[in-house]
Amino acid sequence: FREDFLPAYQELSQGLEELAGGRNNQEGLAAFPKGREYYQLLLQNSCGSDKSVEQIRQMMEQSLERHLQNILLLIQARPELYQLWVSGQEPDTGYTDYQTMLADLEEAIQGDFPSVGRLDYEIRPISGEIASDTGVAAYFNIPALDGGEPQQLRVNPNLGEIGSVDTFLTVAHEGFPGHMYQVAWAYQNLDSPYRKVLAGSPAYTEGYATYAQSLAGQYLTELDQDYLTLLWEEQLAGSCLIVLADIGIHYDGWDREQLLG
Repeated sequence: FREDFLPAYQELSQGLEELAGGRNNQEGLAAFPKGREYYQLLLQNSCGSDKSVEQIRQMMEQSLERHLQNILLLIQARPELYQLWVSGQEPDTGYTDYQTMLADLEEAIQGDFPSVGRLDYEIRPISGEIASDTGVAAYFNIPALDGGEPQQLRVNPNLGEIGSVDTFLTVAHEGFPGHMYQVAWAYQNLDSPYRKVLAGSPAYTEGYATYAQSLAGQYLTELDQDYLTLLWEEQLAGSCLIVLADIGIHYDGWDREQLLG
């Protein structure tokens, strides 16, 4: 720790200080030699796919069109949803603490997902030194393969209202039926440590947790399901736009004006 770890951080600190007065790159990877080819490899690795950039772009454009169409159909069927949507007045879930929320989710999914038993877990706030108003709302700590400690969900006390739909869906993404459930199932059912480690691939884990998150709204039985669907379609459309913007910047070489346009 003293001979390698601390000196590495000191070297990093010195390097950042040297860069502080310079001009950061204002262009994407496309501006570098072989940058477009490198970006395609990064994108394929992140997606866990061998599809080309153009194929992924086409998928995102088709998905964006579908989600926007779903939003339009919902608003046409129920025009009153539009006023709620544009006003940003989300319904309150009624939750006042994370413990009750996660416990209710654990109970609610019992009939929809294979049982992993009752898990030993704890919910802890992110420490004040790293919590911020712009960081993540929550995250799940991946437990050691051979550990016996409680599974741990960390929540950001500086971000989000506990009673908001967004907070509920985030806890579902990170807890039940998302990452916490996902890791518990993998550790209980996969037959080798190697396969368990592969189950932690970001493309797979985030894809599954997003899928699980999309189902969680049905457990808010007292809220308008059409409105929850509208919010989810908006979030998925936004995700498609982020991917398309990423491709535009790093593969097509968009500048700031092209991105905003």
